[in-house]
Amino acid sequence: MYQPGWVGMFLNPFYFARKGLLSHLRDLSSNITGRTLDIGCGIKPYQHLCSSTEYVGLEIDTPENREHKRADYYYDGHRFPFENESFDAAVSSQVFEHVFNPEEFLKEVHRVLRGNSSFLLTVPFVWDEHEQPFDFGRYSSFGIRHLLEKNRFNVLVQRKSVDDVRVIFQLLNAYIY
Repeated sequence: MYQPGWVGMFLNPFYFARKGLLSHLRDLSSNITGRTLDIGCGIKPYQHLCSSTEYVGLEIDTPENREHKRADYYYDGHRFPFENESFDAAVSSQVFEHVFNPEEFLKEVHRVLRGNSSFLLTVPFVWDEHEQPFDFGRYSSFGIRHLLEKNRFNVLVQRKSVDDVRVIFQLLNAYIY
């Protein structure tokens, strides 16, 4: 599901969104090096794309996450369990919409990153509600840039992964699914 092949076009209702996301992650993950924190790591589906010397997975502490995710560390939803400036890079893919306190979250990301670190963040825009009741928001490209800059991040690259007719097919597939 995270790396759909051509067969996925017929079997995966999220094919277009996942394919577009994977394409951009492949392209941008070359900037993810050194000690890397994957925030909301899940099963770490994109670890192999990064050139990290150490890849640390972090999840919010719930019984479900402890049972089903591949996290190395867990946190309480407020403070990451790491010292200041512990990481050279961070990744958070398709997690930010589940964060109820986005500014507090971004301050924590900034706190654990060393100066001039990379933060690769992906967020959905046209996507159905999921993981209810923990789906809190959608962000426009302007909204996400504003939040990042307000919390002392310099946005170097910002892309939309699927912004053409495939959005219509994605919505139709999700509706049928």
